[in-house]
Amino acid sequence: MDVIEVCGYLSVGSVKRVCVDRSVSIEFSPFVRSVSIADGSMIIVEYEDYGCDEGGVCIEFIYESIESAITAAEAYLKVGVGGLANFTKSGIYPEKTCDRGSSSDSFEESLRSGCLDLPTGWIERRMPVGYWRDMVEGIR
Repeated sequence: MDVIEVCGYLSVGSVKRVCVDRSVSIEFSPFVRSVSIADGSMIIVEYEDYGCDEGGVCIEFIYESIESAITAAEAYLKVGVGGLANFTKSGIYPEKTCDRGSSSDSFEESLRSGCLDLPTGWIERRMPVGYWRDMVEGIR
């Protein structure tokens, strides 16, 4: 997707966001990581238990412009310009891979310690109120 297509989704979509990646976390196999670009020049990264769509971690990263958010998402996902997928349109959900012994404990430790791989270049980071918010102190 390019900037024009992303902006089109943000202007007409009911939730004002488009999911550009949804995959089983490489490091934390019980979790599915979703990355969305949202209205307000924002990237939203969510980690949910496989098959669930609520109750997980949600972190919002605000950028100076929608263009800088798209560039940051491309860098975070390691895709070239225009290489973002549209999971909002396709509805594709990843196949569950066999758990490699990863646990929510190691995920929590990575979140607390600031070792969780997250987008960079943001001007503000937010975490909606919830269980996981208490751990945000460890995010850099």
